[in-house]
Amino acid sequence: MNENLLLRAADFEVREVPFADPRGEAIREAMSAEMSERYAGSFDALTPEQVVLAEDCLSVDPAAVITTFMAFAPDGTAAAHVMLRDHRGEWEVKRVITAPQYRGTGVGSRVMRAAHEYAAARGAERMVLQCGDRQPEAVAMYTKLGYLEIPVYEPYKSGLPRSRCFAKAL
Repeated sequence: MNENLLLRAADFEVREVPFADPRGEAIREAMSAEMSERYAGSFDALTPEQVVLAEDCLSVDPAAVITTFMAFAPDGTAAAHVMLRDHRGEWEVKRVITAPQYRGTGVGSRVMRAAHEYAAARGAERMVLQCGDRQPEAVAMYTKLGYLEIPVYEPYKSGLPRSRCFAKAL
């Protein structure tokens, strides 16, 4: 039995951290590796121009990052991550990840709620996000948190048209 599943969302400490925090960089790198495996072969049929568009969609300019939140397990291990960025005047959720050993504890939802509270306190009326079409567990969490599916928006419409996009009124 995974002892981490005995933890509850309240057992994790959620903190705002700088984008360049090394723990944030590490968890984002782990997410990139996991997504590379999950989406292996998905770029094979794309033209070189389409690959460039797709890669641009997946990159995040640190200058556009508004804030980053992380959740830490009682032992200090990075458990979950989310960042908010300005995307064409919208508050966009990016790089939502829960470390595999903490999935099922509710910590992903907890870090997302911290992002919602932060954005709402600063006047955001809604938040948007994009995820890939091979992430059913992410879609389940977003739906549980009150996100509704919306049409795929730019640049994902051009660069990653099989995306799934969502919005949540705050």
